[in-house]
This record gives sequence, structure tokens and C-alpha cells, in this order.
Amino acid sequence: SDGQCDLFLDDAVSYRIILKNSAGVTQFDKDRIASLGSTQVQSFDNIAALRLRSGTTQANAAKTLGYYAAGDGGGNSFYWDSTSTATDNGSTVIKPTAVSGAGRWLAVDTSYINVKQFGAVGDGVADDTTAISSAIDEANTHGLPVLLESGNTYLCGALSKSRVHLVCLGSATIKAASGIAAGTSVITSADI
Repeated sequence: SDGQCDLFLDDAVSYRIILKNSAGVTQFDKDRIASLGSTQVQSFDNIAALRLRSGTTQANAAKTLGYYAAGDGGGNSFYWDSTSTATDNGSTVIKPTAVSGAGRWLAVDTSYINVKQFGAVGDGVADDTTAISSAIDEANTHGLPVLLESGNTYLCGALSKSRVHLVCLGSATIKAASGIAAGTSVITSADI
């Protein structure tokens, strides 16, 4: 009833997989899915290292272990799209340094936007304004929520954004950056 099944894919074929529930509502729609036998997953410590490598027909999947460093919470999974010319946003679309035309690393799961995948640190010391602003822009483009990780304190300056949908399972704090009065130009922890 929930659309689960076992799939056996031909290594020589790339698929588009659409998963629908029993009511016919699309739960998952991804293109250019390849079998595990045809895919070599490359692992990178951070986004900077991913930018140094283009994908190939065989090495068409990548995993970053963090945004700045392995284990910092900003890791993501990507697939290589040799035809994409999407604008690099530093998180869900990565253009390798050596690519001058088409070819991008695209995030596999874009059902939510995590601020750590845009470079937010969440330690209450590093200024997370740019990362949060970029995450909100990307989320608003696709009508998605922005995820804040529980237990983190995000230092943020003024944001000129409208209709921000923040999600946090647990408790997170957004602290005013220097010169910004808490509760006036920033989102306070009471709003999360």
C-alpha cells in the first residue's frame, strides 16, 4: 500500500523511478538512477574537495562527509549530471572547478534544506548569516522547509526574507549577530 518493492536494475540502463503511495500521491521522483553495480561512489571530506572532481559514467555518485570538514553535519549525497548547467548554489548544486560548460553534482535528496549543508556552523560564535540566507533562498525557490539542527545556536544578522518556514526537531537558538537587537531584525528562538 505504501509503494515498497524490491527492484533489480540492469547495470547498463539509467532509470527514472517514481514512487507513489496507494492513493496515487507521488512520494519520490528521481531521474538518472543507476544500479549499484554500475555506480562507483566517491567519498569526499568536504564540498571544496568535491569541487575538484568531475563525475564520469562509472564514477557518477558522490558523498561528502561534511561541508567544511568530515563530521560537521553538512554532508550530502550527490549524483553526476553531465548535461546540467544549473547555477552552483554551494550546496545542492556543485559545479566542479574544471568544468566550463555542462556537468554538475546534484543533491540526491532535496526534500528539505539543511542550513549546515550551506555552511552554517551552529556554534553560536561563527556568523551563519550567509549560510542561513542562502538556505532560505534555495528553500523558497522550491517551496521547501529549512532545517535547523537541534541543540545548535546559530549566530545570524538581519535577514530580509519573507515566508520563512524553519523546522527543528527539538530546540535550536538563533542569536543576534553583533549590532542587531535580538527579537527585532532576526528570528528569535521563540519563533522556532
